[in-house]
Amino acid sequence: MIERLDFTTSNYDALEAAIHMARYSLAMNICSGKDVLDLSCGQGYGSYLLSTWGAKSVVGVDIDDPTITVAGELFKRDHLSYICGNGENLFMFPDDSFDLIISCETIEHVPNPYIFLGELKRVLRNNGTLILTCPNDHYYFPEDTQSNPYHLRKYTLEEFENLVNPFFGKPSHMLFGMPLAGFVNIGESNNKYTSKTQMRMLEYENNDNAILLPSSKIDTNYSRYFAAVWSHDSSLKDFSSASFFPDVESKSYIEAFSAALIEELNDHKRALRQKIEDDEILRRELNNSQVALKQKIEDAEFLRSELIELKAHTAAIANERDFMLSNITRLKSELDLAMPSHLWLQTLYSRRSYKIFKKFQKLARFLLRRN
Repeated sequence: MIERLDFTTSNYDALEAAIHMARYSLAMNICSGKDVLDLSCGQGYGSYLLSTWGAKSVVGVDIDDPTITVAGELFKRDHLSYICGNGENLFMFPDDSFDLIISCETIEHVPNPYIFLGELKRVLRNNGTLILTCPNDHYYFPEDTQSNPYHLRKYTLEEFENLVNPFFGKPSHMLFGMPLAGFVNIGESNNKYTSKTQMRMLEYENNDNAILLPSSKIDTNYSRYFAAVWSHDSSLKDFSSASFFPDVESKSYIEAFSAALIEELNDHKRALRQKIEDDEILRRELNNSQVALKQKIEDAEFLRSELIELKAHTAAIANERDFMLSNITRLKSELDLAMPSHLWLQTLYSRRSYKIFKKFQKLARFLLRRN
């Protein structure tokens, strides 16, 4: 997965070159004599192209400082400069700084797209032209759980339009990046042909000696990116453009494209198998958790019944203790009552002065035996 074109180490990739060139080709015929901002310029190839296509001045801005350094080293040209900056804070530019702003595949990266769009509106001059492209990530990652790891979110066409239109109004041109032997920017009008038979082939477009034949079907769901243009130049009737490469790397482009689709399908199959395996693991873990939970519920019920029995046993012991304490208290009271008479009789019996009274001694012995 390529997030940036690397001009320092990567081998040439014609297909990636085509899709990146196709986006910048949207500005090829309108940048001449204009002050241009290339936001998210990467290593600067697009800014360089805009300059060679006749722009009065070009400023390339990218958030990555090492990338800006490479841009300054690789793509030098008069009236072309590079700045490290954040698209959500273009403080280095005053209001109404640019006639043309192009920002390719940026909006999906920014944390706050509303601030980003507000900054674009601020630095764009009245009657200026804005070109925004947004990847159709739903084509590459159709599942809700899938996404490009470099992107903060993925937009449908409707979501993209609902986001940008409140800032700039409805685009004067809406185009869709479609694969060819390269990439072509096809306008919405290309989907409105008069003929449904083979006669449709006569409804071609002639663009500088290149014949663009109608597609059998143009479905925006299969576009690789969306491109919106806001322009006040009524002479610009058509923004359709294309970037091609010769098919010398395989027997035919169809075979190469089919191979790419097969590989993409295999990736989806591998992802699906992995998801099935993950789901199976989760299912087993859920079953184990349910078994463990059931055992814990049974243990808790057993402990509850044990607790009830223990409380009942404790209450019985408490009752028995209270009964024994009551008996002890009663016996102590009886003992306390009996102690004075017992001590008096014992004292009377032991005194010698009473021995002459035999009758009293016999009575004392009798009473002591009873007590």
